[in-house]
Amino acid sequence: MKTNAVQTMDTADLEAEFRAWRHHPYVAAHITEPEPDRDHILFLKNIISTKDMQVQEKRERILSALLVQAALDMHEEVTLQDTSTDEMRKRRQLTVLAGDYFSSLYFYFLAKLKDTEVVQVFSRSIQHINEQKMRLHQQEETTLNGVASLVREIQAGLLKNLSAYYNQAVLGETAEAFLGLKKVHAAKATYSCGGECPLLTAVQEAAAWPTGDGQAVEARLADLELAFIEELAHYREKAAPLLNEDVTARIDELIAASNAASKG
Repeated sequence: MKTNAVQTMDTADLEAEFRAWRHHPYVAAHITEPEPDRDHILFLKNIISTKDMQVQEKRERILSALLVQAALDMHEEVTLQDTSTDEMRKRRQLTVLAGDYFSSLYFYFLAKLKDTEVVQVFSRSIQHINEQKMRLHQQEETTLNGVASLVREIQAGLLKNLSAYYNQAVLGETAEAFLGLKKVHAAKATYSCGGECPLLTAVQEAAAWPTGDGQAVEARLADLELAFIEELAHYREKAAPLLNEDVTARIDELIAASNAASKG
């Protein structure tokens, strides 16, 4: 039995249960197992805060969402992996299988819920997120605003739809801005290390600049970051009555860190 004896909504407990479910000895021996995203947990706890639901039901919905995110992340990682050696090909295959494993766990949790409406929210969200990922990979958007829209939908599509389902739509919009800003930070870090990712490629294509023009890429990333900072500050104020203390603190931390980095 992998669930805790005492069911709580403590963030550390949710992280521990996610790790227990995601662990598979063979997979762990060959690839890095995903860590739970604490910010996702904080937003999910805020979104699924209805008093009409038992703690166990809330936990199962949160764990389902975390496993969905893990599956999406693992499958996305597959597209970035080198397959020039047998060991690399094996690692790629295991990454695919790990993503499928997390997907099966998500279905297991949702089957326990016996809530067809929320299952439909999850299913529609996953389909839409995968569609937007394909659009990002294929550089279908030709403007920076278009790229930003894809980032929002990919990073927080499930949270946004769950927020609407639980009649707290503004929390989903806040999550879009928050997770979008985090993604831009990650892309900037990848770029500074000489790496590649779909977002960087999309930014370059949207700006119609040559790949070697480093200053142009940095400028576009800075523009994208500023847009998300302003958007997050707006929703931080708009959603204030609904935001819990933990989410509010994380929003303030991220905005402060972004402003400090831009001035540095």
